[in-house]
Amino acid sequence: NGDTWKLKKCTKCSCHHGVVRCGVEECITAPVCPPKKKLVTPPGKCCPTCVEEDGICTVFGDPHYKTFDGKIFNYQGPCRYVLASDCSGGTFSIEVWNDVRYSKSFSWTKSVVIRVKDMKVKLGQFLRVRIKKERIKLPFVKLRVLNILQEDHNIVVRINKGVKVVWDGDNYVEVSVSPTYKGKLCGLCGNYNDKQDDDFMSRNGTRLTDPNAFGNSWLVGRRKKCLRPPKRPSHPLDCRLKDWSLRLQNLQNCNNIKQGSFKLCHKAVEATPYFRSCMLDMCECLPSDKCYCDSLNAYARECSRAGIQIDWKNSTNCQGMHCPRSSYYTTCGPPCRRTCKNYQQARPCRRKCQPGCQCNPGRVWHRDRCVLPSECPLPTS
Repeated sequence: NGDTWKLKKCTKCSCHHGVVRCGVEECITAPVCPPKKKLVTPPGKCCPTCVEEDGICTVFGDPHYKTFDGKIFNYQGPCRYVLASDCSGGTFSIEVWNDVRYSKSFSWTKSVVIRVKDMKVKLGQFLRVRIKKERIKLPFVKLRVLNILQEDHNIVVRINKGVKVVWDGDNYVEVSVSPTYKGKLCGLCGNYNDKQDDDFMSRNGTRLTDPNAFGNSWLVGRRKKCLRPPKRPSHPLDCRLKDWSLRLQNLQNCNNIKQGSFKLCHKAVEATPYFRSCMLDMCECLPSDKCYCDSLNAYARECSRAGIQIDWKNSTNCQGMHCPRSSYYTTCGPPCRRTCKNYQQARPCRRKCQPGCQCNPGRVWHRDRCVLPSECPLPTS
């Protein structure tokens, strides 16, 4: 008499004077979670509760970094670096490989390497994935270690230690970690302790103030293998573009962050750092290369995490931001691609047009790139 127990997750029973009564457990009104908290229903529980959000670090553009604690900085190192690593338990390590792109002064993220247990996963351009140098097909699952999926135009790697990596196949990287890693991480993403003022902690434990010195301290491998671009301006207003019409066009493209549908997000996510990053990217990047789309994309993702969805690609001409170089996006292009194998064949394509990336005139497809016919490999006998 007086005993209570749970029959199922949300069904509670009680015994009074030999009579058993069961009913569905009622939850009070779902609480409104404070900043940096999210509403979830824990395993085995019936009612939702507020728990701490995962820490998120992002990399975008040439490259701009936002640490787990929210510090945004620019670092154009052209080498291989530790992005985030479990420096306490050694459960995982994530590296970024940067290269020079668009001009001799730009460094962009070329690939991401994830090390967990005895596995080495490389996420490359155009969503290529390799494990121990062998290209793999997705989805890929390694029980109790990790799984790799393609979701929309992203590769998503989930490690069984509360770590998730998102890679867009071009330059955007997003690392999410559970709060259990607080104070245990190191690398360019910072130490994840809710303090921005000590995010620039070097490999040897020295607190730095200069982003270049901080970035250089997390170099991986020999410096001889690095590409060395010349110094770039650290402030967008230092950009010396002689063509005033080009400067105006860059300003108009980057100004999208401050107007239109992006206005819906301004109260939730500060737009100025992304505008400044955009202007810095456009210093030497031609408008046709659409480098401004990288900053717009990063800002839109931050807005999405804040619960604000923005339809922005059509209005900003960024639909084809994932198209490879020497190609363009069209809403109605020929569905029969001209490739190195078939470009000499004069067969008409009778299927309906479709949206997608098309090679610029005079170029053909070869292994997800647009090349000149003279660059096509010779046919084998």
